[in-house]
Amino acid sequence: TMPPPKQPDVDEFGMPVIKKKIDRFRGEANRQMAKEKLLAAGSKAAFPLIAALEDRNDLIAGNAAGILGEMGDKRALNPLMRVLGQKIKAGEQLSNSPFYNALQSMDDPKAESLLLKVRPNPDRAMRVFERQYAGVRAISAENRDTSNDYNEPTTFRLGYRDNGHAGEMIIIFVKDEQGDWKPAPPLPDQLPK
Repeated sequence: TMPPPKQPDVDEFGMPVIKKKIDRFRGEANRQMAKEKLLAAGSKAAFPLIAALEDRNDLIAGNAAGILGEMGDKRALNPLMRVLGQKIKAGEQLSNSPFYNALQSMDDPKAESLLLKVRPNPDRAMRVFERQYAGVRAISAENRDTSNDYNEPTTFRLGYRDNGHAGEMIIIFVKDEQGDWKPAPPLPDQLPK
């Protein structure tokens, strides 16, 4: 969103207008500016952002998680894991959650058991693929779901580059008995030729 429009001092009849109080700190432009300043502050911003993860306002907490994920500050790993764990226990659907995305971008093996509990999104599908096939770069993952049921298997058409050659693979993630989302069937040891 753009900043609020300037309000006129008079109406179309020349009469003075009582101006509405406007919250000038909302909107995409201000959110982006705040994010840039926090990222520029680097590690100095980590502790206030970590504290903001516990904010009752999901927008504030989510934005803090997103910025921490971009920063990659490992001090945020345990707090992010705690918040994501609470949200999983509450039964929230977290595939597109900033908390889930932040933990993914930190790419720390310590978070893997928790990440397995959330239905994968395209970014997760690409990360699982790249872990299985070192040196192969995932380019895209298109979600092929037709169901809105969060517990149903989720299918991705994944594009990749291997030694300069393009390839494609279908990956289906299924929730197992322990509640972990894993490829089924498991990814083969070698890419198909």
